[in-house]
This record gives sequence, structure tokens and C-alpha cells, in this order.
Amino acid sequence: RFIEKRAGLVQRFFSQRDQKREGLVLSS
Repeated sequence: RFIEKRAGLVQRFFSQRDQKREGLVLSS
């Protein structure tokens, strides 16, 4: 279903953003 698909994309976007933030914290 479309809504579930969009929810998956949003979840993936947030998880990638969190990973980037964790990477910045580790590098600093």
C-alpha cells in the first residue's frame, strides 16, 4: 500500500540521518 511504502521511506531517511549524526559525534 502507498502509505506503508511512504512510511518505510521516511523511516529509512530518519535512520540514515541518525547514522550520520552518530558518525559526526564519533569523529568529533
